[in-house]
Amino acid sequence: MSNKKKKFGNPDSLPMTSVTKIVEYDEKELAAKAQEFANTHKEKREIEAEKKKANSAFKSDLDEKELELDKLSQILKDGGEEKDVSCFVRRDFTNRIKSYISMENGEVMEEDIPFDEADNQVEIGDE
Repeated sequence: MSNKKKKFGNPDSLPMTSVTKIVEYDEKELAAKAQEFANTHKEKREIEAEKKKANSAFKSDLDEKELELDKLSQILKDGGEEKDVSCFVRRDFTNRIKSYISMENGEVMEEDIPFDEADNQVEIGDE
């Protein structure tokens, strides 16, 4: 395409289109583009920092949920879970039986009283 200027009469009567060409900037325009570049680069770094912070928060939340899912998965696999239950304790030193009575549901769990514990205790009934 030639850069030669020609006269074509009334421009309103000509069809419109666009072409791509290199537009050279003067020093002032280049300085403005350099400032725009610096500002855009700074904004990008700020967004990346926010993303990193958000990803860190999401990772923490996701890790927490992953642990929760692992625990629930194990409960479902085992059909229950091990947990602390408040109990009353009853000792029968004569028969060497210690009974734990659940405060939640009254369930009774029993175990043998070891000889050394039975030998050092006097039966006083319920605790």
